[in-house]
Amino acid sequence: MLELQLKPGLPNGRRARLRELCGHDESLVRGTASAVAVTLLDRLLVAGPGATVPPGAAGDLPICDRDRLLAALYRSTFGDRIDTRANCGHCGEPFDLQFSLAALQDSLEAEPLAEGPDESGHYRIADGRVFRLPTWRDEHAIAGLDPAAAQRALAARCLVSGDSDADPAPLLAAIERHAPVLDLELGAPCPHCERDGAVHFDLQSFLLAALAREGQWLAREVHRIAVAYHWSHREILDLPRSQRQLHVRLIEADIAARRRIA
Repeated sequence: MLELQLKPGLPNGRRARLRELCGHDESLVRGTASAVAVTLLDRLLVAGPGATVPPGAAGDLPICDRDRLLAALYRSTFGDRIDTRANCGHCGEPFDLQFSLAALQDSLEAEPLAEGPDESGHYRIADGRVFRLPTWRDEHAIAGLDPAAAQRALAARCLVSGDSDADPAPLLAAIERHAPVLDLELGAPCPHCERDGAVHFDLQSFLLAALAREGQWLAREVHRIAVAYHWSHREILDLPRSQRQLHVRLIEADIAARRRIA
């Protein structure tokens, strides 16, 4: 069970508990859209005592908190190291890029531009405007707008109180500072031409794509366990991911031992 402190979280939920992935969860990952991420988190959220985020509330979380949960899920499933491949924007040659997800998250922490969050999860900037951080519902509402219109719409949606005709720039700057998301350009010098470049990294897409790619391994693991133990498909998919993989390793070790004896 993963337990995380969120910032700002929800008014009545500043902590989140996530259970381990099982085969049912993995088999339902189709695509990398935010709706898929929200659905997955809603399946994994566990209600509990105290101010916890309940199942079904993932769409109400600020996007930065959604990324915190996805990052914790990635680390618990695949480890902290990110291994990816990119093409140099200058010479076009492919190269490998590795970095620590935790270190990347730490690098996004910055000095605050607003006071907060208060008990409602709201922030206040120097001119007195109060705002909340954007959620998936805001993301969905502004999808398809040109960048300038999207910025104006986001500022209007996130403004809780204050002058709605004031310059949106300070408000948007505070939102960006207090809601860092793991969807950004990373500096990446090319090992071939040695010129500085940038690689786009989006944790949500990276995680969901990794789970989707493992679909072929999930089918293989289910087959291995079904043949060895005669468990039903549903029983196998009910297993937490780590237990399922442990059973497969034991089965394959047993098969290998019998082959050596033969």
